[in-house]
Formats: sequence, C-alpha cells, structure tokens
Amino acid sequence: MWVFSKENGHMNFNEQIFDEIKPHILKKSIQFHVENPEVYVMVKKFAVQAKESKRNRFGIAMIWERMRWFTMIETTDKTYKLNNNHKAFYSRMLMIDDPFFKSVFSRKITNK
Repeated sequence: MWVFSKENGHMNFNEQIFDEIKPHILKKSIQFHVENPEVYVMVKKFAVQAKESKRNRFGIAMIWERMRWFTMIETTDKTYKLNNNHKAFYSRMLMIDDPFFKSVFSRKITNK
C-alpha cells in the first residue's frame, strides 16, 4: 500500500518524504512501528476524527497527546512510551496514506 517493502530482512523506504527525517531517528521510528503497528492504527483513527471535524489545520502533536491521554486515562490498554521523535515519521505516514493530510500538516525538515 504505502510505506515500506521488506527485502532481505531490511526495510527500504521508497518515499522521498522520509529523507527529511534524521537517519538515526528514522531508524528508531521504523523499529518502533514494526514492534507496535497498532500505534499507526490509533494515529490514523484520531487523525480521521480531526479531519471529520472539518478543521483546516491541526498537527501531529495534538494527535500524539490525544493518544497519550487515551492509552493512559481512557483505557486499560498497553501504555506506550510515545517518544516525540516518532511524530515526524507518523505524520509522513499519514500524508502518504491520505494526501488530505499534506494540506493539514506542516513539515519541518530535520535532516540537515
């Protein structure tokens, strides 16, 4: 569908948008995603809720904090250590998965 293909045990990102993330952060984000794929499901769920509210602009930080609240307060589910370094990775996954989010999120280039 979108983000990566697994070849020879390595993740190969074929979307240039991920080049904007520092390599060591990208590597840790990929590892976190592989170990916790349900996190992206939650990111997308809350992003779609925000989208359906007809807001023109909102950020991944808002979604990230909503996820923290949800996992710590509203549920007895696993509490994730949601490292802020992963926000750029997940926002770009959303932008690839649904182009609508390209107009909602602003991007910061961190790979310089």
